[in-house]
Amino acid sequence: RDFADQDLHPEELRLVDDHVHGCRTCSVELARAEHEVLRLRRAFEAIRSEEQSQPGGALPADFSVRVVEQLVLADGACMNPGDSASIDEGPMAPARSSFLVSPAGVLVAGLFALFVLAVGMRVLVNDAAELDQVARLEIMYADEVFGQGRRPLSGGDVLGETQGLWVGRGGAALMDWHDLSERIQPAASLEIHDGELQFKDGAPLLMGGKVLVATNRDVEVPMADGSRLALGVGEYSIAAIPVDMHDDQAFLPVDESVLPGDIQLEVEVHSGEPAVVLRGGVSSQVIAVGSTGRYSGGGSVSITAAGPAAGGQGEGRTPVPPASEPPLAVIAGHVAGPNGQPGVGARVWLQYAASGTKHTGSQVTGANGSFAVPTEEECSSSFAIALSLPSELRPDLGMTAVDAVPVSLNNGLAQLQRSLDVGHSVAVIGRTVDEFHVPLSGVSVIPCIVDELFGSVSALTAMQTWSTATGGFKVEQLPAVLPHHQRLVLALSHANHEAVIAPVPERGSAAAHPDEVVFVVPSLRSVSFHGLPPNVVVTLLEEVPGLPLGSAAVRRTFTTTGAGVLPFVSVGRGALWMRSDAAANARVTEMIMAQVGSFTIGYPAATSSSYEQRFRHMQPLPGTDLKVVNSYRHQVFQVAPIANVVESQLLHVVDSFGQEVVHAQVFAIRQSVCFDQPDPRFLGFTGQDGQLSIDGVKPYEDVFVIGPDGGLAWLSRPAVNSAGSVVTTPLQPTGRVLLAPSLRPDPAYADRVVTITFRRSQEMLVGMTPEAVRFAAYGSWEVGGLPAGSYFAEVGGQTHQVVVPSTGFVVLGGQ
Repeated sequence: RDFADQDLHPEELRLVDDHVHGCRTCSVELARAEHEVLRLRRAFEAIRSEEQSQPGGALPADFSVRVVEQLVLADGACMNPGDSASIDEGPMAPARSSFLVSPAGVLVAGLFALFVLAVGMRVLVNDAAELDQVARLEIMYADEVFGQGRRPLSGGDVLGETQGLWVGRGGAALMDWHDLSERIQPAASLEIHDGELQFKDGAPLLMGGKVLVATNRDVEVPMADGSRLALGVGEYSIAAIPVDMHDDQAFLPVDESVLPGDIQLEVEVHSGEPAVVLRGGVSSQVIAVGSTGRYSGGGSVSITAAGPAAGGQGEGRTPVPPASEPPLAVIAGHVAGPNGQPGVGARVWLQYAASGTKHTGSQVTGANGSFAVPTEEECSSSFAIALSLPSELRPDLGMTAVDAVPVSLNNGLAQLQRSLDVGHSVAVIGRTVDEFHVPLSGVSVIPCIVDELFGSVSALTAMQTWSTATGGFKVEQLPAVLPHHQRLVLALSHANHEAVIAPVPERGSAAAHPDEVVFVVPSLRSVSFHGLPPNVVVTLLEEVPGLPLGSAAVRRTFTTTGAGVLPFVSVGRGALWMRSDAAANARVTEMIMAQVGSFTIGYPAATSSSYEQRFRHMQPLPGTDLKVVNSYRHQVFQVAPIANVVESQLLHVVDSFGQEVVHAQVFAIRQSVCFDQPDPRFLGFTGQDGQLSIDGVKPYEDVFVIGPDGGLAWLSRPAVNSAGSVVTTPLQPTGRVLLAPSLRPDPAYADRVVTITFRRSQEMLVGMTPEAVRFAAYGSWEVGGLPAGSYFAEVGGQTHQVVVPSTGFVVLGGQ
């Protein structure tokens, strides 16, 4: 509540803000507190207006100041006797006591009691049905979306009163709007691209850009010029122009109004009921279906309609000629279930490029498993980024992980060239225990997809679950099959235990079984830290083993003693880094651990490094202290078309026999600051001739190729030698590894699945040393899909060196 009232020190505000961003429960409670503050302010304003409208009944000008003063005096007088020593007893103390018992004090107390009574009655009478409701925006999906303070937002975040978001170039946000009505919730769903939106007075306010609104009932939406827009049930587009949404200074303070002449508003009704522009609560224009209304400030609304003036408004007005119909553009495809059966009721999400920008669309498949997502503009690239989730009625099926899909273009129709498959998926049935095998409840279980080549981690937060009192949990609809060089893990997080990353097999593979699996979540260890700054809040970042370097951490905060010591605090066993408090150019210092007798102590290293060199940009996982990078392989893709013409430099991909490789995925790779980790940008697929233009590759970027069968190729810093040059690169196929009988478990044991970790001994590109986790199972002791090369293979606690061939297989652990 102090945070909502802005009554905290700036440092405390920052700490609370960081916590609320990662804690959904506190985020909702904060929204509730902010809403209560708003209601009290409104009630006070209403009371003041009523008092001032009655002659002689106006409240004194210093009324609020005197009320606050009385509260302070009352707090000082009502403290417990044991706390009196903490009060600075000065010469004002007797005056305070005499004031409280004086007639003036009694009068002020009476006025305050009347004020509280009036406010309480107004709140109880007018808002009794709203006490358990909170107006908010719930973010369903976010890409390149930031909140105030440039804080990144992700799916699951909640925006309350006076909070806002900004969507960068090529980004998108999908959100549900819940208002204070007792009617259908959410009131509407919103989709915004390249724009800024603020949540004010319980409703979304578009400050710039364009938002798509799909309403579930009639609502009123505020506009940036002070007008309001009344919407029925339908689909609408609202634009506020011109505002440069790509300017870092584009954020406007919530209380800063936009001058009417500074912004032009545009409203388009796609389907459903008309939209009505309200000024001063009075209708000024009706915008019918198929029409677009434009206005600025107090000017008239200009209507562009498909017929006469909408709704017959304005007698004598010349009918507006019909606007030219835009070409019909859609992205179509098909979702297939097991044995080619149609994936009915599957949810499909798409990203595609059009006119040099990134666009997003979604739809639910019909009875034949097909979908056709309408698009505002024609898809301009030969690929789309897609995923699909099976119907909630089919828990036995698994989602399709995010991947690039080739697209054929034909007069506005973009057709996916392969289906999105939702195959049979074996549920993960698990039980969480501590190191003493005591069932552990309240463990957050979040499935994640790890990219073994590029080090990204995609958290499937929609599938998050929690272990029960007996430690049991169940996760369904996980991918049956993953794209090449990706793997599935479970992130296990508990407040009093270590964060654990547990790899699990693909849910459609032979290694996936329906039996219960036990996951051990160890308790935290007790460590004393010395040599720290005295009397300060220290932030420790704890690396999480099992994920790529710099991609995950647990954040813990402690307050040091006057001697600069943290005595016996609980931390995990991962590497620990102390972060500086500097908002800009933050640095981290590694904590060196030492064993002194039976105690573990830690102290900071003599040197520090830049935060960006150790950790990539991470986002919190809902309800946990764990943060991950939360990205995927194709998150950044080429939106501007790359001309594949004679003048371009071409990449020519062939197989080991010299034949052209069709539909190989090509990436431009640059090294990030953090560990020189690869930062991929998807360029597209090779064509029927095995070629793709690489003119879009920057001088500081490498090229990486993934074949349709998982084969790999890479080029370091390709350079244009001459116009029309062709760079040919052979695609190296993947090899197989057969587990020797000596490393296989005894058939008498129930657990017949062996986990093997392959760590590449040499880099592919700078900073690119993949780590693959594979599963060998009873009846199929062979694992494949491994890029040829030299590896250190760890199985059963033993490390073996093995060279994976490009053809055939090698025996691991054989004599």
